[in-house]
Parts: sequence; C-alpha cells; structure tokens
Amino acid sequence: MRLPETKSVIFDMDGVLINSMEFHCKAWQEAAKSRGITIPAREIYLREGEKGLFSGKYFLELNGKDSSDSATGKFLSDKERIFSDIAMPELYPYIEDLLCGLSSGGSMLALVTGTSMGELEKTLPQKISGYFTTKVTGDMVLRGKPDPEPYLKALEIMGISAGETVVVENAPYGIRSAKRAGIFCIAVCTSLEKQFLEEADIIVDSTKELYELFKSDSDCLIK
Repeated sequence: MRLPETKSVIFDMDGVLINSMEFHCKAWQEAAKSRGITIPAREIYLREGEKGLFSGKYFLELNGKDSSDSATGKFLSDKERIFSDIAMPELYPYIEDLLCGLSSGGSMLALVTGTSMGELEKTLPQKISGYFTTKVTGDMVLRGKPDPEPYLKALEIMGISAGETVVVENAPYGIRSAKRAGIFCIAVCTSLEKQFLEEADIIVDSTKELYELFKSDSDCLIK
C-alpha cells in the first residue's frame, strides 16, 4: 500500500521515536509491586498511550486495590519517580534521519504523546524535540488515547485536515485514536507483534523499514 500525499507527519513518542517503553513497563511493575500487585508486561504495552491516571486506576481496580483519586495519583507519581530514576532511552535507528529528511523536504512534523509536557522535555533530546512544530501531550487533553481528542487537537493546531497527514504509532490505543480521528496510520512493531496492530493501514517491522517506506514512496517529500 502506498502512502497518501500529505503535508505533515504526526509521530507518537514512546516506542516510536525512543525505546522508552521497557522503562515505563519496569516502572509500572515496580510501583505495583510495592502495592502487592503483579502486572504482566503485555498488559502495560497494550494500554500504552493512555493517560497515566487512567492506566493507574485500571491496574488498581483490576487487582481490587484502592483506586480513589488520591491512591491513583500516588501510584502514578511513584511510577513516574521510578521511571525518572531508571530510564535511559535512546533514539531508535533511522529516526533522526527520517525526521531530518521529512523536515528538509517541507513536511510539518507533530508529536502526539500520552506523556506530560514535563516528562517529554526530560526524556526527548532537545535536538529531536526541535523538529516538531506542534506537540500535544497527555496533560493538554481531557481524554487521552484511544479517544481521538489528542489527534484532533493536533490537526486543529496545525490547521490541516485529517486527509493531509499520516500518523506513526506502535500500540493499539494510539492506532485507534488516529483512526477515530480519520487519519491514515502506520504502525511499527517495536513493542508488540503485528497481530495487535491490525487496525493500522500499514504495519512495518522496524524503524529502518519505516524510514525506507517514506524514502521509497514517490509522493513523500523526504530528500
């Protein structure tokens, strides 16, 4: 399948630009362990992109624990503290080349992530963050992924329609959010197998394959 002709590309951050999901997973599991909870890694990956408070509440309720606002807030703050202590994320291969090529070719680049702006600024290298003229973070929306609000907000800020962009995601909630916003979606298998990403329009195995997809498409603006 060919990529649609577009004016922009919207990227998720965790699991697409940087290999941070393993650290998010470990942080959730450590915070849960102190509460007598065990959370399978796949359960965390399947909920990736959701606002942290929603995920925390779900994990507590699933295990019959106190899921009040205060308990959930403490759970999330513990998770974020642990993440900050252990996280050593790196860019995936070919990501910088892809962003540089798209940007120099005239594409508007946007970032839509479930993480907060503060966490984004601490996690994403400034050089990479600078490629994105639009950033929508979890603390800027009322309803996170899989609701379409994050992507609809990005479209509004950029002043473009859903048909003028494509999204790159790596998890079911993000894919669903993009598709509900009416946007063509590419999924990359960095943390989940293809069977969990089938709602996407195109699925690629790696960020190298993602780069090659954009570079080889005759309608893509990458140079």
